[in-house]
Amino acid sequence: MCIFRLLEEYIDDKYEVILYERFFNFEIACGSYFAHNSEFARRFLMQLADSEKTLPASFHGRDNGAIHFVLLETAYGEFGNDTIGCRKLWENSRDGADLYAAEVCARLLLNREKVNSWRIKITRKGEGWVRDAFLTWSRWSRGHDFMIHGWKADNLINETSEA
Repeated sequence: MCIFRLLEEYIDDKYEVILYERFFNFEIACGSYFAHNSEFARRFLMQLADSEKTLPASFHGRDNGAIHFVLLETAYGEFGNDTIGCRKLWENSRDGADLYAAEVCARLLLNREKVNSWRIKITRKGEGWVRDAFLTWSRWSRGHDFMIHGWKADNLINETSEA
């Protein structure tokens, strides 16, 4: 059994941008992605970067909240009628539960079939290249993990193990 994963395992040339769904909720993660050097991918990433300037005055989740609404704009246009309810939830969110409701609303509109029919792929839960550290008490899973999100030097356990 190979103990390392390769970056190439996660690349799909049919798509210009590849994102992943976090394992423990329905959130599309923003901290890691693959992007072709294409006009579409550059435009998408610039739109995501520029969204920082227009975040609502709410509990918005910064880039992890914004990516859902950048995806909605990409799929439906800036003010698509179908997206108004989700956007209002986001703009009025006061806490994590409200933000989560807005993200779930966006995800329902961005059903995987619709998203994957254009140039962006959202990798399913458990199939992404990044895993949150807390899911396995910060332990590395040989042969399964490629990258860990949330490892901080202060939280690492000094452990020597063959497991």
